[in-house]
Amino acid sequence: MSKHKPEPIKDTVQDIIKQLKKKGLVEEDDIIKRWKKAAGKKINAHTKPVMIKDSVLIVNVESSSWLFELQAKYKNKLLKKIKKNTERPKIENIRFRLGEIKDGA
Repeated sequence: MSKHKPEPIKDTVQDIIKQLKKKGLVEEDDIIKRWKKAAGKKINAHTKPVMIKDSVLIVNVESSSWLFELQAKYKNKLLKKIKKNTERPKIENIRFRLGEIKDGA
């Protein structure tokens, strides 16, 4: 049996998060939080940011009518809000697509 005292899991998780941030692997969560703030309650209720790929934020939308409205009316405004004060990961565009918006339960 080892004589080492176990390290609290909290400390281990915090160390891992620090390492991921240094490597630039945690910013996607920040973008998702920024989406919620930029989109507001109404749009957020019908959308879900799912990933960032090649500087494009991919956002699932619940219906074709919302897809059209977001693309036509809100895309540029949302993109400006997301890009504001965000350096990493760099977001150059938003792509809306029909898809699941609810968290799996």
